[in-house]
Amino acid sequence: MAMVATKRAYDTLREAFDVLRAEDADYNKLETVRAAKVLCLDAMDACGTCDKQRPRMKEILIDIK
Repeated sequence: MAMVATKRAYDTLREAFDVLRAEDADYNKLETVRAAKVLCLDAMDACGTCDKQRPRMKEILIDIK
């Protein structure tokens, strides 16, 4: 369930980034969305090493602002 939700978040952030870029948005907005996309990708990569003792996906995604 966490992987599906993170994938959806990534897809939404990718779309938002494309819209902001097309609108020639402020660099800070673009950078914020880009950083969140990277965190989602990192979380999905880390999911393979997750277990109940150490939820790595949660540890990574908690940094999204």
